[in-house]
Amino acid sequence: MKFIKLNDEEKAALEDGWRNSAKHHFRRRCHSILLSADRYKVSEIARLMNVRTRTIYTWFNNWKKSGIGGLDIQPGRGIKAKLDTITDSQVTQIQEQIKWNPQSLKQVCEKLSVIFGFRITKHMLKRFIKKNRLQLATTP
Repeated sequence: MKFIKLNDEEKAALEDGWRNSAKHHFRRRCHSILLSADRYKVSEIARLMNVRTRTIYTWFNNWKKSGIGGLDIQPGRGIKAKLDTITDSQVTQIQEQIKWNPQSLKQVCEKLSVIFGFRITKHMLKRFIKKNRLQLATTP
């Protein structure tokens, strides 16, 4: 069995996180550590939290490694946007394509997909335009 032993300070911090955090995932992870300190088995905690036992062990390892900060979701996860890795010359190409066809982003996406060699959707393009504050229409 793997039980976590807590001192009074750690227990108080976890109880505060469990009861007062705005983030649901953080509250669940704090609660699982507290349950382990109360000598609940990993399989029981997993059943209560409706996750796999491997997930509980991951939460425990994060707790041991980083303390209460390890229970929060770490930045940098997920798939990175493909348009975030383009060069300045490619940004200029996007601006030119939008300039020539500002009324149909779908056609702009089709042309840019051919130029860049990967599929660009209208949603991707809109997000890129908003993030980089590009002008859609340059006509007076």
